[in-house]
Amino acid sequence: MPLREMRASRVIPSGSRHQAPRSMRSSAGAPKWHHDREVTIQNADAAAAPAAQPLALSGAPPTSDSTGIPLRRRLVRSTLGWVMTAALALAAIVALRLMGVGSQIVLTSSMAPAILAGDAVITVGSRLHQPEIGDVVVYHVRWGSEELPPISHRIVASRGPGVWTTKGDYNAEDDPWPVPQERISGVVILRVPLHYFRDSRVAGTTVGAMVAAGVAVLFWPRRLVAAESVDPADDPSSPPRGRHARER
Repeated sequence: MPLREMRASRVIPSGSRHQAPRSMRSSAGAPKWHHDREVTIQNADAAAAPAAQPLALSGAPPTSDSTGIPLRRRLVRSTLGWVMTAALALAAIVALRLMGVGSQIVLTSSMAPAILAGDAVITVGSRLHQPEIGDVVVYHVRWGSEELPPISHRIVASRGPGVWTTKGDYNAEDDPWPVPQERISGVVILRVPLHYFRDSRVAGTTVGAMVAAGVAVLFWPRRLVAAESVDPADDPSSPPRGRHARER
């Protein structure tokens, strides 16, 4: 092999301190390929880094939220939702009133122990339920020249077509007056035992009383079953008799 070719094919051993040719050196003295590699890496890092965004410290407030929905449109939707909810609730109340759904606060214990003084009762009109024997009804009646307050008593017998005889469960005798069908304002379907919540020391907080009342309304049976007759003489601690209920 010629001497020139042997010189060209000479291999530089690893770990040798042989320096790169002067033409491959940078001005700083380091090999040129090292310098080019560092420049390339720096340029790549600069391209990958996100551009700095200026912070708006002044000017108009944002016009949209994080989802991109304009704030004005979101406010309109929220307002319409509340208006529709209120309208539906009002429509439900009006519909219940048109169907004859009402409520009463019982003032006496003539229907004890099924209904006690201070309890609330929920009634429905004849459109939803026709009165029959065994139902507790709320009615208005005249006795002589006096218009009696609303009475909550049970139908115990019929006096003919559309005329009933009523009686309080706690009373020993039937009511002396006839009760025409048109004088009945509602049939009792629910009882809310509010007499438990008169004393806060027994009932606890007002919130607890409201929750208990709601549960009673949901789960109380539709018909109030008549209890066994109790002679007031045998129970001196029993509440006084009475017949009246105040319409709420």
